[in-house]
Amino acid sequence: MSTRHFFRWNPTVVILIILTVLYGVVAPLNILLGSAAAQQGDQHVSHIWYWGAFWNAVVAILCFTGWRLMRRQSRVYLVAGACAVAAALFIVMCIWIIGLIHGRNPSVIEAVLIWLPMLYVIIYALCESKRENAA
Repeated sequence: MSTRHFFRWNPTVVILIILTVLYGVVAPLNILLGSAAAQQGDQHVSHIWYWGAFWNAVVAILCFTGWRLMRRQSRVYLVAGACAVAAALFIVMCIWIIGLIHGRNPSVIEAVLIWLPMLYVIIYALCESKRENAA
């Protein structure tokens, strides 16, 4: 089985839409949890929740941007979309690694369910951008 048959546009779209919705929904939830922690007087925890909301919103925007860019299926837009998704992956990985360093014990499930689909999208975009018929 060649990589051409494994990496397709439809799964890429589904992955990007799911990630956009997932991170877009989690961002307001983080704000609610941050305000609840602030009302209880735990400013440090509320600060963490608010930063989480910010970074989740950034990842959602990057996934949405990557999807919209890749829709045009031209070489430049595919690479630009791959860069947007790579930036989102970098943010997610950094947050996960920082949690690991600080002893928060991040979930391995997140690495499998988030990182691998993002890598799939990036590889798809880069493989498609190298095809002869990409404009």
